[in-house]
Amino acid sequence: MAAKAPRWKQIHDDLRARIAAGEFHAGFPGELQLAAEYEVSRGTMRQALRPLRESGVLTANRGKRPHLLTTSPSAYGAIYSLFEVISRSGLEPLSDILAQEIIADAQAADRLALPADAQLFHLARIRRAGDTPVAVDHVWLPAALGGPLMSADFTREAVYHVLAETANVRIDGGFEDVSAVLAGPDEAHLLGCATGEALLRFERVGTSGGQPVEFRTGVLLGTELSITHRF
Repeated sequence: MAAKAPRWKQIHDDLRARIAAGEFHAGFPGELQLAAEYEVSRGTMRQALRPLRESGVLTANRGKRPHLLTTSPSAYGAIYSLFEVISRSGLEPLSDILAQEIIADAQAADRLALPADAQLFHLARIRRAGDTPVAVDHVWLPAALGGPLMSADFTREAVYHVLAETANVRIDGGFEDVSAVLAGPDEAHLLGCATGEALLRFERVGTSGGQPVEFRTGVLLGTELSITHRF
């Protein structure tokens, strides 16, 4: 007969099942609350939570309540929305605007299957979960779609929401590449992290009706943010 798993491992497996079932979208409990629920010591509870923190399922900020950052497909379309991810964690999604402009960008135009000199809407932001910087985000859209977005307040608003409201466009497909990179001086300055800290770099092309309408690049601070996308 197989040996019974230690109590911390039983709790860890149970929490993973509850997370997968979407139980904690409204907020993840603190250590003391969970210890009381499972009737174990705080030390045992920490053992159960440690693998979740080390794997990035939970934030691991000392002295702060843990936050689960996970999402299902976005209400704005098939591709997840960072705005929703942060909202569902129980924190307020905020942005510092670095650029909000109409420009020409040959690389972005190529990814959108447009001529190199095509006019594009470009939005660059530092994304925050409450007061904490979690990402630097750049998005380009065809100017025909993005023009009305020039007057939008993206400090507290999601691009996908405004795009759906102003142009009746929802992202229904696309792809995203994610890779590990090290923070350079610019990223470290914007995210308040150390130069050389591990980041996740993403590059996304979002489509609507089979047509590319969004090109997005950026970096995520993995110590502060984790995303699980169900599709």
